[in-house]
Amino acid sequence: MQENSASPFAQLVAKRIIFVTMLTFAFSAIATIGGNSTLALQICAGGVVIGVIVFGLGGLAVAATKDVDES
Repeated sequence: MQENSASPFAQLVAKRIIFVTMLTFAFSAIATIGGNSTLALQICAGGVVIGVIVFGLGGLAVAATKDVDES
């Protein structure tokens, strides 16, 4: 394994962010096709908020578990 490869937890956080984004846009597309563009925008906004929260908490957790080289 490479020395600078991402930790498994960082990969898990990235996969969750991608999953939330894909799920949000799928529901938004369904709402748009159904003719409710206001609901679609609300779903997108909610997905962005959830993604930012997951990104922030995941980033803090990854930073807390990262080893610091003392050189």
